[in-house]
Amino acid sequence: MAVTIRRAGAADMAAILSMQKDLASEGAIWGYVADSAREWNQRNLDWLFLGVDGSDPVGFIYCAERPYQGECVFSEGSRVLEIVEIYVRPQCRGAGVGRRMVDAV
Repeated sequence: MAVTIRRAGAADMAAILSMQKDLASEGAIWGYVADSAREWNQRNLDWLFLGVDGSDPVGFIYCAERPYQGECVFSEGSRVLEIVEIYVRPQCRGAGVGRRMVDAV
């Protein structure tokens, strides 16, 4: 497996939506539902990355910037980059794909 991590964009939405549906079908997160294409189209995709093995999408990570809200050790006025969602296909788990996506962000 030679996974490459790259920025994702609008052209990758079908793959992202497919992986979200796969995650929902695993039933591991109570109440989780996949987002719609419409919801994704309203987001800033600057922090969306895709893991690909050849041309096959095997994972994604989506982060969002937000203002600090006093919940941790950062100073007032800081900005936080929060991991909103991370997913790796079951057959690729344990191979470091998730770690590499976090490092890419």
